[in-house]
Amino acid sequence: MQYGGSDMEPGSFQELLNSERMQNARNKLTLAIGKDESGEVVACDLMTTGPILIAGEEGYGITECLNAMICSVLYRTNSDETKLILVDIKNEKLQIYNNSSHLLIPVITDPNKALKILAWAAEEMNERFSLFARHCVCQLKQYNDSLKEKEKRKPEIVIIINGIEDLVSLNTEEINRCLIPLVRFAKPTVGLHLIIVTHHPSLDNLPVPIRVCCGCCIAFKTSSSETSMMIVDHYGAEKLSGKGDMLLSVYPEFSPRLVRCCTITDDEISKMTMSDQV
Repeated sequence: MQYGGSDMEPGSFQELLNSERMQNARNKLTLAIGKDESGEVVACDLMTTGPILIAGEEGYGITECLNAMICSVLYRTNSDETKLILVDIKNEKLQIYNNSSHLLIPVITDPNKALKILAWAAEEMNERFSLFARHCVCQLKQYNDSLKEKEKRKPEIVIIINGIEDLVSLNTEEINRCLIPLVRFAKPTVGLHLIIVTHHPSLDNLPVPIRVCCGCCIAFKTSSSETSMMIVDHYGAEKLSGKGDMLLSVYPEFSPRLVRCCTITDDEISKMTMSDQV
């Protein structure tokens, strides 16, 4: 595997959306990511991967990848059927989405509020399991289809935590109580999906259950081979060019793919957040 990737074409976000790969995607929660070394469009299906972990050093492409994922949700789903919970403790990256009708609540920048919403999500997960049992169904679509016309449907909820290290350092006990059960048990069939991001990957910032329960792991440039191994169970992220290159590992594949993240502009994001209100 080559790690420079200087001749790799990232592709624009719009190009990826219009690609055959995205147009033919069976599930609406298929997220555009970029292109691999052969020029093939790469996407990640939240309905099959379970939780996604994105990790790497600051400034090497994580924000672009996150924006592409969020805008994929805005473009491909209706705000009545899918809701976003965006946690951005550093108050830097995700404020641009505050006008989106997909947001369940405004972008969360306060760590204590973030812990509260995670506690709510854990309770919502347990409530959904109970509802499904009472209705003798095993997934969200079956539950919604079983309801009468005027009964309220449950939406898919995508929870994105940008900067998990800030919450772990604040209250490890609360993380263990709320987030770890979500990572372990919030299966796609229950309609709760997690994307966890850290810009400072380390053993202290990424509890073991998060690392082992994520079905899709993305490593941008890391400071060491050990950190690369921790994220994608493979060396190499320390050698990435830093031009949006990543190692993408999706279970049950044994070897990660080299991918370059697509490009997306602030203007595109602004237009996407306004158009999803129509």
